[in-house]
Amino acid sequence: MERPRFVAFVACVCAAIYVLLPHRLVFAFRGQALLAASDHEGIDDVSEAYRAVGSWIGPMLESNRDKIADLADWFTVSCGLLTVEVILWTVSLAG
Repeated sequence: MERPRFVAFVACVCAAIYVLLPHRLVFAFRGQALLAASDHEGIDDVSEAYRAVGSWIGPMLESNRDKIADLADWFTVSCGLLTVEVILWTVSLAG
């Protein structure tokens, strides 16, 4: 009964550490780059600028969505392994 608890503990810690490691996510963009792009494309109207920003941010959001979904999966695995670990500890203490 000792070995499954240890395996669950090690796997839980590894999954949690993976979630906590730094990952490349895009959270913001530089205003200077946006102004340069709007000047380059000749955007004069604010609504056109909003459309340009929306099309520019879209790929970044898609990229982040995949990475965050991957991290959420690893977090779920870690929580599941923690649950298994707690159950195994409870069984070993009761027995």
